[in-house]
Amino acid sequence: MAELGEELARIATSPITALPFSEIEALEKMIGAPLPEEFRSFLLDIGLGARPGPVLDLAWIVNETRREHQYFLEEPDMTVSPQQPFPITQTDVQGLPRLSAEGIESILWFDKPTPGTMLLCNHGCTWISMLALNGELAGTVWMTEMGWVEEMH
Repeated sequence: MAELGEELARIATSPITALPFSEIEALEKMIGAPLPEEFRSFLLDIGLGARPGPVLDLAWIVNETRREHQYFLEEPDMTVSPQQPFPITQTDVQGLPRLSAEGIESILWFDKPTPGTMLLCNHGCTWISMLALNGELAGTVWMTEMGWVEEMH
């Protein structure tokens, strides 16, 4: 993490500001699950990121998570928890080259929110990145199309 911080400090066009521990705790409380240690360390050391690279939008994460919680109240059969196991395993990932060789499109698409994750960022329309919070792949980032969402904000 120290090497990453040094490299970012060298190329950054905006300041690197660590996220206060109290904000990380508040984020974990709002999400309803602890953050993976690697992501927690990143926030404590690097914060939300630095330009010219991507910068996390904490307000978006909080607002979309609240929107998702409201959605769960309105559609209880769609409810998942960030504490539930992340459903993708290393074995699943190792099978991706085979799917590709067979001409099967390996897009991660769910018809409901993914257990064991938190929303991370919006790429437009219904494409998002989410962070796996637990399981074999805790701390990994996944891009998916959210088939259950009509509109992202």
